[in-house]
Amino acid sequence: MIRLLPTSLKGLLLLNEGALFVLLILCGGVGALSTYYWQQSSAQALRLATMGSHAEHIRGDLYRQIEDVVRASLTGHSLAPAEHAEHVRRIDTRFDALSVLVTDPRERLAADFLRTTYDVLQRDMAGVSEDDATVARARLLDRAQEQWLLAEFESALTILSLILSNRQEHLQAGLDRWKQLSAGLVIVLLAFALGLAVLSLRQLRRRILLPIEALARGAAEFSHGNLSHRILADGVRDLEQLAQAFNTMAGDLERSQQALVEAEREAVLGALVPVVAHNIRNPLASIRATAQVIDARDDPDELAETRQAILHSVDNLERWLRSLLSYLHPLAPTLEAVPFDSVVAAPVDLARPLFDQRGLRLLYRSAADVAMAAADAGLVEQAIFGLLDNAAEASPRGATVYVEVTVRTGDDGRSRWNVLTIDDEGTSMKIQPQLASSGARVRPGATTKSFGTGLGIPFAFKVIQAHGGTLEFTPRLEGGTRVTINIPVSNKDITVE
Repeated sequence: MIRLLPTSLKGLLLLNEGALFVLLILCGGVGALSTYYWQQSSAQALRLATMGSHAEHIRGDLYRQIEDVVRASLTGHSLAPAEHAEHVRRIDTRFDALSVLVTDPRERLAADFLRTTYDVLQRDMAGVSEDDATVARARLLDRAQEQWLLAEFESALTILSLILSNRQEHLQAGLDRWKQLSAGLVIVLLAFALGLAVLSLRQLRRRILLPIEALARGAAEFSHGNLSHRILADGVRDLEQLAQAFNTMAGDLERSQQALVEAEREAVLGALVPVVAHNIRNPLASIRATAQVIDARDDPDELAETRQAILHSVDNLERWLRSLLSYLHPLAPTLEAVPFDSVVAAPVDLARPLFDQRGLRLLYRSAADVAMAAADAGLVEQAIFGLLDNAAEASPRGATVYVEVTVRTGDDGRSRWNVLTIDDEGTSMKIQPQLASSGARVRPGATTKSFGTGLGIPFAFKVIQAHGGTLEFTPRLEGGTRVTINIPVSNKDITVE
Protein backbone atom coordinates (compact mmCIF):
# COMPACT_ATOMS: atom_id res chain seq x y z
CA MET A 1 0.00 0.00 0.00
CA ILE A 2 2.89 2.34 0.81
CA ARG A 3 4.24 1.92 -2.70
CA LEU A 4 0.98 3.27 -4.09
CA LEU A 5 1.45 6.53 -2.18
CA PRO A 6 3.16 9.53 -3.81
CA THR A 7 6.93 9.71 -3.44
CA SER A 8 7.21 13.51 -3.30
CA LEU A 9 6.20 15.91 -0.56
CA LYS A 10 3.98 17.82 -3.00
CA GLY A 11 2.25 14.61 -4.09
CA LEU A 12 1.67 13.53 -0.50
CA LEU A 13 0.15 16.89 0.37
CA LEU A 14 -2.02 16.78 -2.75
CA LEU A 15 -3.19 13.27 -1.79
CA ASN A 16 -4.19 14.43 1.69
CA GLU A 17 -5.95 17.47 0.28
CA GLY A 18 -7.72 15.32 -2.31
CA ALA A 19 -8.83 12.83 0.35
CA LEU A 20 -10.16 15.65 2.52
CA PHE A 21 -11.96 17.12 -0.49
CA VAL A 22 -13.58 13.75 -1.26
CA LEU A 23 -14.56 13.42 2.39
CA LEU A 24 -16.17 16.86 2.30
CA ILE A 25 -18.00 15.97 -0.94
CA LEU A 26 -19.31 12.75 0.59
CA CYS A 27 -20.43 14.49 3.77
CA GLY A 28 -22.08 17.22 1.71
CA GLY A 29 -23.73 14.59 -0.50
CA VAL A 30 -25.13 12.73 2.49
CA GLY A 31 -26.40 16.01 3.92
CA ALA A 32 -27.95 17.03 0.59
CA LEU A 33 -29.62 13.63 0.13
CA SER A 34 -30.96 13.76 3.66
CA THR A 35 -32.36 17.23 3.08
CA TYR A 36 -33.86 16.24 -0.26
CA TYR A 37 -35.44 13.05 1.11
CA TRP A 38 -36.80 14.90 4.12
CA GLN A 39 -38.31 17.58 1.87
CA GLN A 40 -39.87 14.98 -0.39
CA SER A 41 -41.20 13.02 2.55
CA SER A 42 -42.54 16.17 4.16
CA ALA A 43 -44.25 17.20 0.92
CA GLN A 44 -45.71 13.72 0.50
CA ALA A 45 -46.91 13.63 4.11
CA LEU A 46 -48.46 17.09 3.68
CA ARG A 47 -50.17 15.97 0.46
CA LEU A 48 -51.64 12.88 2.11
CA ALA A 49 -52.77 14.88 5.15
CA THR A 50 -54.37 17.49 2.87
CA MET A 51 -56.20 14.80 0.88
CA GLY A 52 -57.51 13.30 4.12
CA SER A 53 -58.56 16.74 5.29
CA HIS A 54 -60.43 17.41 2.01
CA ALA A 55 -62.19 14.04 2.26
CA GLU A 56 -63.30 14.77 5.82
CA HIS A 57 -64.53 18.24 4.84
CA ILE A 58 -66.47 16.73 1.94
CA ARG A 59 -68.07 14.30 4.38
CA GLY A 60 -68.93 17.11 6.81
CA ASP A 61 -70.38 19.36 4.10
CA LEU A 62 -72.36 16.42 2.72
CA TYR A 63 -73.88 15.64 6.12
CA ARG A 64 -74.81 19.27 6.62
CA GLN A 65 -76.43 19.26 3.17
CA ILE A 66 -78.38 16.09 4.03
CA GLU A 67 -79.40 17.66 7.34
CA ASP A 68 -80.85 20.70 5.52
CA VAL A 69 -82.76 18.45 3.09
CA VAL A 70 -84.16 16.35 5.93
CA ARG A 71 -85.18 19.40 7.96
CA ALA A 72 -86.90 20.97 4.96
CA SER A 73 -88.75 17.73 4.12
CA LEU A 74 -89.89 17.07 7.69
CA THR A 75 -91.13 20.61 8.28
CA GLY A 76 -92.78 20.91 4.93
CA HIS A 77 -90.77 23.94 3.99
CA SER A 78 -89.02 24.21 0.68
CA LEU A 79 -85.19 23.89 0.57
CA ALA A 80 -83.42 27.25 0.20
CA PRO A 81 -81.76 27.17 -3.27
CA ALA A 82 -78.95 29.51 -2.32
CA GLU A 83 -77.93 27.52 0.76
CA HIS A 84 -78.14 24.24 -1.16
CA ALA A 85 -76.07 25.68 -4.01
CA GLU A 86 -73.42 26.86 -1.50
CA HIS A 87 -73.11 23.32 -0.11
CA VAL A 88 -72.74 21.92 -3.61
CA ARG A 89 -70.13 24.54 -4.53
CA ARG A 90 -68.00 23.86 -1.48
CA ILE A 91 -68.11 20.13 -2.01
CA ASP A 92 -67.25 20.48 -5.71
CA THR A 93 -64.31 22.70 -4.75
CA ARG A 94 -63.07 20.07 -2.30
CA PHE A 95 -63.36 17.37 -4.95
CA ASP A 96 -61.40 19.52 -7.42
CA ALA A 97 -58.64 20.10 -4.86
CA LEU A 98 -58.64 16.39 -4.03
CA SER A 99 -58.32 15.51 -7.70
CA VAL A 100 -55.32 17.84 -8.09
CA LEU A 101 -53.48 16.16 -5.17
CA VAL A 102 -53.94 12.63 -6.54
CA THR A 103 -50.64 11.14 -7.89
CA ASP A 104 -51.30 7.40 -7.87
CA PRO A 105 -53.76 5.25 -9.88
CA ARG A 106 -55.15 3.67 -6.72
CA GLU A 107 -55.71 7.10 -5.22
CA ARG A 108 -57.32 8.16 -8.50
CA LEU A 109 -59.75 5.22 -8.43
CA ALA A 110 -60.64 5.83 -4.77
CA ALA A 111 -61.22 9.55 -5.40
CA ASP A 112 -63.33 8.86 -8.49
CA PHE A 113 -65.35 6.24 -6.56
CA LEU A 114 -65.95 8.78 -3.79
CA ARG A 115 -67.11 11.33 -6.37
CA THR A 116 -69.44 8.78 -7.96
CA THR A 117 -71.10 7.89 -4.66
CA TYR A 118 -71.49 11.59 -3.92
CA ASP A 119 -73.19 12.15 -7.27
CA VAL A 120 -75.59 9.25 -6.48
CA LEU A 121 -76.42 10.87 -3.13
CA GLN A 122 -77.08 14.16 -4.86
CA ARG A 123 -79.58 12.52 -7.19
CA ASP A 124 -81.27 10.72 -4.28
CA MET A 125 -81.54 13.93 -2.30
CA ALA A 126 -83.00 15.64 -5.35
CA GLY A 127 -85.61 12.86 -5.58
CA VAL A 128 -86.51 13.29 -1.94
CA SER A 129 -86.97 17.01 -2.47
CA GLU A 130 -89.36 16.38 -5.41
CA ASP A 131 -91.65 13.87 -3.50
CA ASP A 132 -94.63 15.21 -1.63
CA ALA A 133 -94.15 15.83 2.04
CA THR A 134 -95.82 12.59 3.23
CA VAL A 135 -93.74 10.33 0.93
CA ALA A 136 -90.51 12.22 1.65
CA ARG A 137 -91.14 12.02 5.37
CA ALA A 138 -91.76 8.29 5.13
CA ARG A 139 -88.59 7.72 3.12
CA LEU A 140 -86.42 9.78 5.45
CA LEU A 141 -87.77 8.03 8.54
CA ASP A 142 -86.96 4.64 7.02
CA ARG A 143 -83.68 3.51 8.71
CA ALA A 144 -82.83 1.14 5.90
CA GLN A 145 -83.31 3.90 3.40
CA GLU A 146 -80.89 6.12 5.33
CA GLN A 147 -78.25 3.41 5.50
CA TRP A 148 -78.66 2.73 1.81
CA LEU A 149 -78.22 6.42 1.00
CA LEU A 150 -74.91 6.72 2.89
CA ALA A 151 -73.47 3.19 2.67
CA GLU A 152 -71.80 3.63 -0.70
CA PHE A 153 -70.36 7.02 0.19
CA GLU A 154 -68.98 5.80 3.53
CA SER A 155 -67.45 2.78 1.80
CA ALA A 156 -65.73 4.99 -0.80
CA LEU A 157 -64.53 7.31 1.95
CA THR A 158 -63.18 4.36 3.97
CA ILE A 159 -61.34 3.03 0.92
CA LEU A 160 -59.72 6.41 0.31
CA SER A 161 -58.78 6.74 3.99
CA LEU A 162 -57.20 3.28 4.01
CA ILE A 163 -55.19 4.08 0.89
CA LEU A 164 -53.99 7.35 2.43
CA SER A 165 -53.15 5.64 5.72
CA ASN A 166 -51.25 2.93 3.89
CA ARG A 167 -49.32 5.60 2.00
CA GLN A 168 -48.44 7.32 5.24
CA GLU A 169 -47.24 4.06 6.79
CA HIS A 170 -45.01 3.40 3.77
CA LEU A 171 -43.71 6.94 3.94
CA GLN A 172 -42.88 6.58 7.63
CA ALA A 173 -41.20 3.24 6.99
CA GLY A 174 -39.11 4.87 4.25
CA LEU A 175 -38.14 7.66 6.61
CA ASP A 176 -37.09 5.13 9.25
CA ARG A 177 -34.99 3.24 6.71
CA TRP A 178 -33.36 6.44 5.52
CA LYS A 179 -32.53 7.41 9.10
CA GLN A 180 -30.81 4.07 9.60
CA LEU A 181 -29.02 4.34 6.27
CA SER A 182 -27.88 7.91 6.90
CA ALA A 183 -26.66 6.95 10.36
CA GLY A 184 -24.67 4.11 8.81
CA LEU A 185 -23.27 6.45 6.17
CA VAL A 186 -22.24 8.91 8.87
CA ILE A 187 -20.47 6.13 10.79
CA VAL A 188 -18.71 5.00 7.60
CA LEU A 189 -17.63 8.56 6.83
CA LEU A 190 -16.40 9.07 10.39
CA ALA A 191 -14.44 5.81 10.16
CA PHE A 192 -13.02 6.92 6.82
CA ALA A 193 -12.06 10.29 8.29
CA LEU A 194 -10.44 8.60 11.30
CA GLY A 195 -8.55 6.18 9.06
CA LEU A 196 -7.42 9.06 6.86
CA ALA A 197 -6.22 10.99 9.91
CA VAL A 198 -4.30 7.99 11.28
CA LEU A 199 -2.76 7.24 7.88
CA SER A 200 -1.84 10.90 7.37
CA LEU A 201 -0.22 11.11 10.81
CA ARG A 202 1.74 7.90 10.27
CA GLN A 203 2.91 9.01 6.85
CA LEU A 204 3.68 12.50 8.16
CA ARG A 205 5.78 11.03 10.97
CA ARG A 206 7.53 8.28 8.98
CA ARG A 207 8.11 10.13 5.72
CA ILE A 208 8.49 13.74 6.86
CA LEU A 209 9.06 14.28 10.61
CA LEU A 210 11.55 11.44 11.20
CA PRO A 211 13.63 12.28 8.10
CA ILE A 212 13.67 15.95 9.15
CA GLU A 213 14.87 14.93 12.63
CA ALA A 214 17.57 12.82 10.99
CA LEU A 215 18.58 15.83 8.88
CA ALA A 216 18.76 18.00 12.02
CA ARG A 217 20.91 15.41 13.83
CA GLY A 218 23.13 15.10 10.77
CA ALA A 219 23.54 18.86 10.55
CA ALA A 220 24.51 18.93 14.24
CA GLU A 221 27.08 16.18 13.64
CA PHE A 222 28.51 18.09 10.68
CA SER A 223 28.67 21.31 12.70
CA HIS A 224 30.64 19.45 15.39
CA GLY A 225 33.16 18.35 12.80
CA ASN A 226 31.99 14.75 12.38
CA LEU A 227 32.08 14.79 8.60
CA SER A 228 32.16 10.98 8.41
CA HIS A 229 28.54 10.88 9.63
CA ARG A 230 25.99 9.96 6.99
CA ILE A 231 22.25 10.69 6.98
CA LEU A 232 19.88 7.87 6.06
CA ALA A 233 18.12 8.88 2.84
CA ASP A 234 14.50 8.12 3.74
CA GLY A 235 11.08 9.74 3.50
CA VAL A 236 9.55 11.55 0.57
CA ARG A 237 11.68 12.08 -2.51
CA ASP A 238 12.39 15.73 -1.64
CA LEU A 239 13.83 14.82 1.77
CA GLU A 240 15.74 11.87 0.29
CA GLN A 241 17.35 14.24 -2.21
CA LEU A 242 18.12 16.69 0.60
CA ALA A 243 19.73 13.92 2.69
CA GLN A 244 21.78 12.80 -0.30
CA ALA A 245 22.84 16.41 -0.88
CA PHE A 246 23.89 16.66 2.78
CA ASN A 247 25.86 13.42 2.50
CA THR A 248 27.51 14.58 -0.71
CA MET A 249 28.37 17.90 0.89
CA ALA A 250 29.81 16.14 3.95
CA GLY A 251 31.87 13.85 1.73
CA ASP A 252 33.18 16.81 -0.24
CA LEU A 253 33.99 18.69 2.95
CA GLU A 254 35.69 15.64 4.40
CA ARG A 255 37.83 15.26 1.32
CA SER A 256 38.53 19.00 1.32
CA GLN A 257 39.48 18.82 4.99
CA GLN A 258 41.81 15.92 4.35
CA ALA A 259 43.29 17.82 1.43
CA LEU A 260 43.77 20.89 3.62
CA VAL A 261 45.38 18.82 6.37
CA GLU A 262 47.66 17.23 3.83
CA ALA A 263 48.45 20.61 2.31
CA GLU A 264 49.17 22.02 5.76
CA ARG A 265 51.39 19.08 6.55
CA GLU A 266 53.23 19.62 3.31
CA ALA A 267 53.52 23.31 4.14
CA VAL A 268 54.94 22.52 7.59
CA LEU A 269 57.39 20.08 6.10
CA GLY A 270 58.28 22.70 3.51
CA ALA A 271 58.87 25.22 6.29
CA LEU A 272 61.04 22.67 8.11
CA VAL A 273 63.38 22.19 5.13
CA PRO A 274 65.20 25.51 5.53
CA VAL A 275 65.20 25.06 9.31
CA VAL A 276 66.73 21.61 8.94
CA ALA A 277 69.27 22.95 6.42
CA HIS A 278 70.20 25.88 8.66
CA ASN A 279 70.44 23.96 11.91
CA ILE A 280 72.33 20.99 10.46
CA ARG A 281 74.67 23.04 8.24
CA ASN A 282 76.43 24.77 11.16
CA PRO A 283 77.18 21.60 13.20
CA LEU A 284 78.30 19.78 10.05
CA ALA A 285 80.61 22.64 9.12
CA SER A 286 82.09 22.56 12.59
CA ILE A 287 82.59 18.80 12.45
CA ARG A 288 84.19 19.12 8.98
CA ALA A 289 86.55 21.86 10.09
CA THR A 290 87.53 19.92 13.20
CA ALA A 291 88.10 16.76 11.20
CA GLN A 292 90.36 18.61 8.73
CA VAL A 293 92.77 19.74 11.43
CA ILE A 294 92.65 16.65 13.62
CA ASP A 295 95.69 15.05 11.96
CA ALA A 296 97.75 18.19 12.52
CA ARG A 297 97.23 18.18 16.24
CA ASP A 298 99.57 15.99 18.24
CA ASP A 299 98.84 17.59 21.58
CA PRO A 300 96.60 15.26 23.60
CA ASP A 301 94.84 18.26 25.14
CA GLU A 302 94.03 19.67 21.73
CA LEU A 303 92.85 16.27 20.56
CA ALA A 304 90.61 15.98 23.61
CA GLU A 305 89.25 19.47 22.96
CA THR A 306 88.63 18.55 19.31
CA ARG A 307 86.93 15.34 20.38
CA GLN A 308 84.73 17.26 22.78
CA ALA A 309 83.75 19.75 20.05
CA ILE A 310 82.73 16.90 17.75
CA LEU A 311 80.69 15.32 20.53
CA HIS A 312 78.96 18.63 21.24
CA SER A 313 78.09 19.03 17.56
CA VAL A 314 76.74 15.49 17.36
CA ASP A 315 74.75 15.99 20.58
CA ASN A 316 73.36 19.20 19.15
CA LEU A 317 72.18 17.36 16.03
CA GLU A 318 70.70 14.55 18.15
CA ARG A 319 68.84 17.05 20.35
CA TRP A 320 67.46 18.87 17.35
CA LEU A 321 66.31 15.66 15.64
CA ARG A 322 64.61 14.50 18.84
CA SER A 323 62.74 17.81 19.14
CA LEU A 324 61.84 17.66 15.46
CA LEU A 325 60.35 14.21 15.86
CA SER A 326 58.44 15.31 18.97
CA TYR A 327 57.01 18.25 17.07
CA LEU A 328 55.99 16.23 14.02
CA HIS A 329 54.52 13.30 15.94
CA PRO A 330 50.75 13.69 16.68
CA LEU A 331 50.21 14.43 20.35
CA ALA A 332 47.95 12.08 22.29
CA PRO A 333 48.11 13.41 25.85
CA THR A 334 46.98 11.14 28.68
CA LEU A 335 45.11 13.55 30.92
CA GLU A 336 44.82 13.15 34.66
CA ALA A 337 44.12 15.49 37.57
CA VAL A 338 47.50 16.66 38.92
CA PRO A 339 48.57 19.64 41.12
CA PHE A 340 49.53 22.34 38.67
CA ASP A 341 52.24 23.82 40.92
CA SER A 342 54.03 20.46 41.10
CA VAL A 343 53.92 20.21 37.28
CA VAL A 344 55.63 23.61 37.08
CA ALA A 345 58.08 22.96 39.94
CA ALA A 346 59.66 19.96 38.18
CA PRO A 347 60.99 21.78 35.08
CA VAL A 348 61.93 24.79 37.27
CA ASP A 349 64.18 22.57 39.42
CA LEU A 350 65.60 20.94 36.29
CA ALA A 351 66.44 24.36 34.77
CA ARG A 352 68.15 25.85 37.83
CA PRO A 353 71.65 24.41 37.02
CA LEU A 354 71.28 25.77 33.47
CA PHE A 355 70.44 29.23 34.80
CA ASP A 356 73.34 29.13 37.32
CA GLN A 357 75.75 28.14 34.53
CA ARG A 358 74.61 31.16 32.48
CA GLY A 359 74.80 33.58 35.37
CA LEU A 360 71.05 34.07 35.64
CA ARG A 361 68.67 34.12 38.59
CA LEU A 362 65.44 32.06 38.54
CA LEU A 363 62.73 33.17 41.01
CA TYR A 364 59.72 30.88 41.40
CA ARG A 365 56.57 31.69 43.37
CA SER A 366 53.30 29.74 43.69
CA ALA A 367 50.02 31.01 45.09
CA ALA A 368 48.48 29.16 48.02
CA ASP A 369 45.20 28.44 46.20
CA VAL A 370 46.70 26.69 43.16
CA ALA A 371 44.22 24.07 41.93
CA MET A 372 44.41 20.79 40.08
CA ALA A 373 44.89 20.68 36.33
CA ALA A 374 43.76 18.15 33.73
CA ALA A 375 47.14 17.52 32.15
CA ASP A 376 49.68 15.08 30.83
CA ALA A 377 52.44 16.00 33.29
CA GLY A 378 55.35 14.76 31.11
CA LEU A 379 54.33 16.79 28.03
CA VAL A 380 53.54 19.96 30.01
CA GLU A 381 56.84 19.73 31.89
CA GLN A 382 58.73 19.35 28.59
CA ALA A 383 56.90 22.37 27.13
CA ILE A 384 57.59 24.53 30.22
CA PHE A 385 61.26 23.50 30.22
CA GLY A 386 61.56 24.60 26.60
CA LEU A 387 60.01 27.99 27.44
CA LEU A 388 62.36 28.40 30.42
CA ASP A 389 65.30 27.52 28.18
CA ASN A 390 64.08 30.09 25.67
CA ALA A 391 63.81 32.73 28.44
CA ALA A 392 67.36 31.91 29.58
CA GLU A 393 68.72 32.26 26.07
CA ALA A 394 66.92 35.60 25.60
CA SER A 395 68.12 37.09 28.93
CA PRO A 396 71.48 38.85 29.36
CA ARG A 397 73.93 37.61 31.97
CA GLY A 398 72.97 38.73 35.48
CA ALA A 399 69.27 39.09 34.57
CA THR A 400 66.39 37.55 36.51
CA VAL A 401 63.63 35.32 35.15
CA TYR A 402 60.40 35.39 37.21
CA VAL A 403 58.10 32.34 37.27
CA GLU A 404 54.70 32.59 39.03
CA VAL A 405 51.71 30.26 39.34
CA THR A 406 48.24 31.65 40.18
CA VAL A 407 44.54 30.86 39.68
CA ARG A 408 42.02 33.14 37.97
CA THR A 409 38.30 33.10 37.21
CA GLY A 410 37.19 33.08 33.59
CA ASP A 411 35.33 35.91 31.89
CA ASP A 412 32.09 33.89 32.14
CA GLY A 413 32.32 34.00 35.95
CA ARG A 414 32.14 30.20 36.26
CA SER A 415 35.28 28.66 34.76
CA ARG A 416 38.62 28.65 36.63
CA TRP A 417 42.10 28.59 35.11
CA ASN A 418 45.61 27.77 36.34
CA VAL A 419 47.93 30.54 35.14
CA LEU A 420 51.71 30.32 34.67
CA THR A 421 53.68 33.46 33.81
CA ILE A 422 57.36 33.57 32.78
CA ASP A 423 58.90 37.05 32.67
CA ASP A 424 62.37 37.51 31.20
CA GLU A 425 64.53 40.59 30.71
CA GLY A 426 65.56 39.87 27.15
CA THR A 427 65.47 42.29 24.24
CA SER A 428 63.72 40.46 21.41
CA MET A 429 62.09 37.21 20.28
CA LYS A 430 62.25 35.30 17.04
CA ILE A 431 58.45 34.65 16.78
CA GLN A 432 55.51 36.93 16.26
CA PRO A 433 53.66 37.22 19.61
CA GLN A 434 50.35 38.08 17.95
CA LEU A 435 50.29 34.67 16.26
CA ALA A 436 50.70 32.83 19.52
CA SER A 437 48.17 34.94 21.39
CA SER A 438 45.53 34.66 18.68
CA GLY A 439 45.60 30.89 18.57
CA ALA A 440 47.20 30.57 15.13
CA ARG A 441 49.68 27.81 14.48
CA VAL A 442 53.23 28.89 15.42
CA ARG A 443 55.62 27.64 12.78
CA PRO A 444 59.18 26.53 13.45
CA GLY A 445 62.02 28.84 12.63
CA ALA A 446 65.78 28.85 12.52
CA THR A 447 67.41 29.10 15.95
CA THR A 448 70.05 31.57 17.06
CA LYS A 449 70.98 29.55 20.19
CA SER A 450 74.17 27.58 20.53
CA PHE A 451 72.26 24.44 21.27
CA GLY A 452 68.75 25.51 20.03
CA THR A 453 66.42 23.82 17.57
CA GLY A 454 63.89 26.55 16.71
CA LEU A 455 61.10 24.17 17.84
CA GLY A 456 60.79 24.97 21.54
CA ILE A 457 58.01 27.55 21.27
CA PRO A 458 56.02 25.76 18.51
CA PHE A 459 56.23 22.52 20.51
CA ALA A 460 55.06 24.27 23.69
CA PHE A 461 52.20 25.90 21.82
CA LYS A 462 51.17 22.52 20.41
CA VAL A 463 51.19 20.88 23.87
CA ILE A 464 49.21 23.67 25.58
CA GLN A 465 46.68 23.72 22.77
CA ALA A 466 46.20 19.95 23.11
CA HIS A 467 45.31 20.53 26.80
CA GLY A 468 42.58 23.05 25.95
CA GLY A 469 44.71 25.94 27.16
CA THR A 470 46.28 29.06 25.68
CA LEU A 471 49.84 30.28 25.24
CA GLU A 472 50.36 34.03 24.94
CA PHE A 473 53.43 36.26 24.39
CA THR A 474 53.27 39.93 25.38
CA PRO A 475 56.02 42.56 25.70
CA ARG A 476 56.84 43.85 29.20
CA LEU A 477 57.01 47.56 29.98
CA GLU A 478 60.25 46.96 31.87
CA GLY A 479 61.70 45.25 28.81
CA GLY A 480 61.69 41.62 27.81
CA THR A 481 58.76 39.27 27.20
CA ARG A 482 55.98 37.78 29.34
CA VAL A 483 54.87 34.23 28.48
CA THR A 484 51.43 33.32 29.87
CA ILE A 485 50.04 29.78 29.98
CA ASN A 486 46.36 29.18 30.87
CA ILE A 487 45.24 25.61 31.61
CA PRO A 488 41.72 24.73 32.85
CA VAL A 489 41.24 23.78 36.50
CA SER A 490 40.18 20.17 37.11
CA ASN A 491 38.38 18.70 40.12
CA LYS A 492 41.03 16.90 42.15
CA ASP A 493 38.65 14.02 42.86
CA ILE A 494 38.16 13.26 39.17
CA THR A 495 40.59 11.49 36.90
CA VAL A 496 40.29 12.71 33.32
CA GLU A 497 40.76 9.94 30.81
